Amino acid sequence: MHVQLYLPGHHGGDTRDSPSVSGLLMRALGFAENMRAAARTAGSTNAGARITFADVFSCMSPKPT
Repeated sequence: MHVQLYLPGHHGGDTRDSPSVSGLLMRALGFAENMRAAARTAGSTNAGARITFADVFSCMSPKPT
């Protein structure tokens, strides 16, 4: 049996305009959801990799001793 729920305010279809969970968490922490890391080499014109909540969380988590 297949059950499909329709939630108020939920629009199906194109998800490009929908915020990701990572983006929502980044904004909750006060960060922009489209932050990028610095380029790996000095003088590079390429944008760095996108920073996700997983990147931030890994820095916040205690390291095992």
